[in-house]
Amino acid sequence: MLFATLANVDDWVEMEYFAHYNEEYLKKYIKLENGIPSHDTLCRVFGMLQPEILQQLYKK
Repeated sequence: MLFATLANVDDWVEMEYFAHYNEEYLKKYIKLENGIPSHDTLCRVFGMLQPEILQQLYKK
């Protein structure tokens, strides 16, 4: 998510596309044992996070 945000990705579909396009690069930093998550999965996972926690992470 961080790399996609820095690349001006605007939505979950673009984030999934970005991940597929940069999959080899991303594998240097994270394990993708089950492949790239779908845009629906990204939306569900980040929808479960509390916004306050994400804001705190960005402030550091």
